[in-house]
Amino acid sequence: MLRALLQTPPQRWALYFVIYCAVGFVNHRIGQTAKLAEFSRDWQVLTCYGLYLVPWSLAVRPLKWHEQYLWGLLALGLIELPGYALGTSIAHPDNLFDRALGVRNFSLAMTMMFAGLLPAGNALLELVERLAFSQASWRRGASAPGSEARGAS
Repeated sequence: MLRALLQTPPQRWALYFVIYCAVGFVNHRIGQTAKLAEFSRDWQVLTCYGLYLVPWSLAVRPLKWHEQYLWGLLALGLIELPGYALGTSIAHPDNLFDRALGVRNFSLAMTMMFAGLLPAGNALLELVERLAFSQASWRRGASAPGSEARGAS
């Protein structure tokens, strides 16, 4: 997995950062609006989505989707539990998850749900790369940034 990170071109890092941060700000706004949960500071979207989830996502990109999800459980568990324990993430009282699953299952529900960001993010970015770069790459006779063989690293 470390090899996958080290071999990732800077353009892919940048694309992942921009897309993940955009998704993060949308998720943050949904959490605020629906009174589910939110970060205590808006800048945490950049650190959590851009600086934490992007490396995890790129590291597991060569793996199958279900393996990416399993690694996502670890990655999100390591950030969700301390976030709520330290108060840097705020769960709104009597939110939808609390009502459906009980208060004691909130962090678990968030971890299980957001672990899907890794395989979903990788699938989305693969599609974006294919659509954005295939036409230009085809004209130059080069392969698109996402077209290398899976698992070759």
